[in-house]
Amino acid sequence: MWSLLLVAMAGADDRPAPPILGGTDVAAGDAGPVLAVVDRDGVPYCTAVLLSPTIAITAAHCHGRANAVWVDTVDADDVQELVGVVASTPHPGGEQRPDVALLELAEAVRTPAARLWSSCDGPVVDDGSSAIIEGWGATDPQATIWTDRLQRATVAIDEARCTDDEFGCWPALQPDGELTTIGDGVDTCVGDSGGPIWVGTGGERWLLGVASRAVIDRDGPPCGAGGIFVRLDPIRAWLQEQGDVDLPCVGGQRDCGCSQYNGTSTPVLALPFGLLFGLLARRRRASR
Repeated sequence: MWSLLLVAMAGADDRPAPPILGGTDVAAGDAGPVLAVVDRDGVPYCTAVLLSPTIAITAAHCHGRANAVWVDTVDADDVQELVGVVASTPHPGGEQRPDVALLELAEAVRTPAARLWSSCDGPVVDDGSSAIIEGWGATDPQATIWTDRLQRATVAIDEARCTDDEFGCWPALQPDGELTTIGDGVDTCVGDSGGPIWVGTGGERWLLGVASRAVIDRDGPPCGAGGIFVRLDPIRAWLQEQGDVDLPCVGGQRDCGCSQYNGTSTPVLALPFGLLFGLLARRRRASR
């Protein structure tokens, strides 16, 4: 039924939500802090990640239609907890601002929040590092087949610092504001925007960023060539200020090697990621 959904968001900042292509079903009870963002009709259209009992992060182009989130849920036919969204705050700035927004939940949830990555205690992140992506989106390259199950897949980071304009990295956020992943048929796609990219081994995982859009691949299908994710380490100060999230590198704690980019500058020359999304009925991302 999800393939019938038209996601039409107001404003030039709208960009289509990037599903997990080539992934597997997440097991019952293993959703963790990954949430589905649903509209007033109860249809999931984006993904989010819990940062605290009352705050979740998603993509900025998703926040305008957020009515509620599914918590502790891996199956659309078996929603464990539905929690309303009472407010949403996109990151400030211009069109090329970090594509993230914070959702304030109507009530506190008991699900443990994500642990944000930092260079203090997280694993080394570099080109070629292994990572895990999760989301509620489409599962084929053309974004026409939808799953009712939360999906998970393993990918490799392509550019950890996202400095290649040809792939669609935004100059205003370079370096370190975003990262790209290698596609090779395993990718985020429509419906995964706001979903996590995790790093870590041995049962520990850290939230490195959230899905924003597809890498530019003019000759290929909408999904499968790789994704662009907003890194959260450079915007820690904003996350703590707006979401009351306890983070290292902020508030007088020791320096964890955070980027100097604080995400408060006014970026320019953005390419709207979802402007075509409403017109194409969740079939493709505008950057393709």
